[in-house]
Amino acid sequence: MAASKKYASRDCGVFELTNLATSKKALRVDYANTVTLNITADSVKAKKRGRDAVTFANPMEGTLESEIQVYPFELFSIFGNGTITEGGDRAEMKTITATEAGKLTLPDDPKAGALFVYAKGDVGGTQIEGSVATKVFTATTDSDIVVGKKYDVSYIVNDSTLQLVKINDNQELADFRVDAEINQKSEQGVVTPLHITCYKATPQRNIELAFAAEGDPITLKITFDLMTDADDEFVDIYQIKSLA
Repeated sequence: MAASKKYASRDCGVFELTNLATSKKALRVDYANTVTLNITADSVKAKKRGRDAVTFANPMEGTLESEIQVYPFELFSIFGNGTITEGGDRAEMKTITATEAGKLTLPDDPKAGALFVYAKGDVGGTQIEGSVATKVFTATTDSDIVVGKKYDVSYIVNDSTLQLVKINDNQELADFRVDAEINQKSEQGVVTPLHITCYKATPQRNIELAFAAEGDPITLKITFDLMTDADDEFVDIYQIKSLA
């Protein structure tokens, strides 16, 4: 066998998710900052007269992890049932200045029974009672709404334009085949793709989104649990010999 070339990489490349149940592509991720493959297989030993004599390998376990800072909304669908719904209810929190005594003009038409109005800074205090019709809130007592003053308004509105991902306990997470391609560079300067195939991967429902007014942008971390598929396949790592 000829001497092997040596490679290095700092490009996590691109990976694709294929839904195992439908055999259809679910998502392409070409915006990750890191992709990390972890494989473990603990060993158990049999002893002979108190000494380790025979070693058995336990079944392999593994994870595929990725850290992402710039990503599309569709990525959240893998934590639900894989679908995105068009339209649904959304919550709004507005501060509105009164332009007419006893009334507030709303930007949306709230759902019945889902509107709350307070003096600015008094949310949870004394609620201003009233009724809504055609995007106008009319206070029961006119003097509760004073022209020029600001009011904190909360409501629920049905919006046909929103995209919705539901994440519930009664949903079963999809299993995926993950194909990753990472560009690696040899000591001679030749770029060769390294391919990693994880035959059965299920995303963990661990989502942490920490928003901050300073410092680094938020990082979304995705972890897949790796399993053996129906054909006893676990993970393949390969490169194309002709390119190498």
